[in-house]
Amino acid sequence: MVIPRPGRPRVSGTSWLLLLVPILSLASAGCFMTRKFDVEQIHQESATRQSRDPVIFIHGFIGSKLKNRHTHESVWGRFMNAIKRGKTDDLDLPIDRMPITENRDDLVPYAIYESVAGVKFYGAILDALSRVGGYHMGDINNPRPGDTCFVYYYDWRRDNVESAINLGRAIRQIKARLRAPDMRFDLVAHSMGGLVAEYYLKYGMEDVVSDGAVHEVTYAGAPNIGRLVLLGTPLQGTMGAFRILNTGFSRTMSPEVVFTMPAIYQLLPHDGHSHFVDPQGDPLDVDLYDASVWVRNGWSVFNPRRGGSSHATSASVREALMIRR
Repeated sequence: MVIPRPGRPRVSGTSWLLLLVPILSLASAGCFMTRKFDVEQIHQESATRQSRDPVIFIHGFIGSKLKNRHTHESVWGRFMNAIKRGKTDDLDLPIDRMPITENRDDLVPYAIYESVAGVKFYGAILDALSRVGGYHMGDINNPRPGDTCFVYYYDWRRDNVESAINLGRAIRQIKARLRAPDMRFDLVAHSMGGLVAEYYLKYGMEDVVSDGAVHEVTYAGAPNIGRLVLLGTPLQGTMGAFRILNTGFSRTMSPEVVFTMPAIYQLLPHDGHSHFVDPQGDPLDVDLYDASVWVRNGWSVFNPRRGGSSHATSASVREALMIRR
């Protein structure tokens, strides 16, 4: 999905942005094509165009590497982190404070996951931006004149609103460092990163979730955005998040671990109903956003085989579900 800058006509002809869609598909699903195309020739004209906005790439769930800020030990960043169990509290977020967004640990993001087990994933996209798109990669924390492409990495466990606000801070810092107050950015976002970018587009750096009130969309982030390109973003949510909450993700992330991550709940479908059927295929009236339903059905950490739950964990899931809604 490509969202053009408000008030500005879309550039005619083939855009380099469209290249990212097949690249991402090939990187995640494997290449089954028998014919290869000369992408450099196809996008040569758009790559040499001078009047282009710089690009910020935003990764999705599990897309950045995490380390301990004190020991600098990598907790999520090596292949072994996904297949070998570490300490039980490595990726857990604390859940003993309300609101849950106040719960923090010592992990910080430090790089993007460019490849997995030697296979390029996000690295293929960054290569396309540099080699085919003609962009110059820069450090988002230390931008320099001439840098035209940045990677925004964030803690994918945490509240997406927090990540969107930090994206706004990064954009503000780039513009200040480069002394370019009118600069706009093309945001290229994958999966959950698209939700972060969408929130920033609609509300900028304002938190419109924590107070529980209904807020009008202001498009406060629009003046800083040229185009918004979403790759595989679940704009209406995904039941894949429900599966992860129930079964975990990789050997490292058990249901007890992912239960503590607000971002997982924010991937759930917008509408809490009409996602369950009985053995005959008839729809069941089950509210996905009623915490008591989770307890009653034994979902996630409330599964009796996992030892049940305390009032504190029930309150935590209720708070997490309110964040998504």
